[in-house]
Amino acid sequence: MIVKKPLAELIMPPASLSACIFSYVLRDTRGVNLSKVARLNRFPASPLCAITWVIEG
Repeated sequence: MIVKKPLAELIMPPASLSACIFSYVLRDTRGVNLSKVARLNRFPASPLCAITWVIEG
């Protein structure tokens, strides 16, 4: 049995986009056996990209 680890990565934008994009966050948990707490997030399940605006904090 192959145990897969979740992939989590913080990607910084190229200099040409750094004025409008702070960073990209990538998290891939496909095929990973996670606990109920580790699976909890506030984003809907979607195969599409999403933009999240963080105003403060």
